[in-house]
Amino acid sequence: MPSDSYGMFAESRSPRRLSLWARFRLGLARFWHRMITSEWCGNRHVPNDHAAFRWDREGDKYRVAAWANDAFDLYVGWADSWETSIRRPIALRLAFWILWRWVWAEWFGLRRLLFYWDLDRRVRPYLSGSCQSGPGVIGRRRDA
Repeated sequence: MPSDSYGMFAESRSPRRLSLWARFRLGLARFWHRMITSEWCGNRHVPNDHAAFRWDREGDKYRVAAWANDAFDLYVGWADSWETSIRRPIALRLAFWILWRWVWAEWFGLRRLLFYWDLDRRVRPYLSGSCQSGPGVIGRRRDA
């Protein structure tokens, strides 16, 4: 049996000479270790370490948000340079705040949609005829 990377489950006796219960515990411990760690470059790491999200491609460069430093920091920037880093507790509070504002203040985005629909309805009577069919008018097809 291969030894684990930390040596915490190493036994002085050969694995074949271990009792059935000891082999079961050793296998369970190794299974649990594989389940709770993340693999990166062939090594086992803290869960979620080196996880990255890419968006907003400009040529061959992407904007990136990535967990680093044993998943204690969130780095935001480009793939080859970071613009800022945020500690994990602050990043989680920010994510919760954004989600809460979207759910509570914007009603899952419906409130914003209704606001612009109502604004369009109130402003439309004051627009000249050529402006009413512009691309920014909500509820009217462009080819109409």
